[in-house]
Amino acid sequence: MTNTEEKLNKKENELRQVAEHLTHLREEHDSLKTEHQQLISDKMLITEQLRAEQDLCAETEEVLCAFYIVQNTTFGFGFGFVFCIVIHQIFLQCIDAGSEGNPAC
Repeated sequence: MTNTEEKLNKKENELRQVAEHLTHLREEHDSLKTEHQQLISDKMLITEQLRAEQDLCAETEEVLCAFYIVQNTTFGFGFGFVFCIVIHQIFLQCIDAGSEGNPAC
């Protein structure tokens, strides 16, 4: 083999390695793109669930406060209002910290 042929073979091998590396990177890119899309979808679903839970907590809070005020009108509005504030704070803590491990939730 001549020097020129050796150089040509070496360059062909380098080109083949670069092409293989490029193929590998494209496959990895496609995989990461698919994973990214799945994470976006999961995030949207979790955001939707969180919004629904927050709405449910707000509705529950309203019902509990209204029920408590109606049941305890003899104590006056002030006591019922304080109870509603306490219930509201508990629900906010449940939303912020999640209901795991919190017996109030």
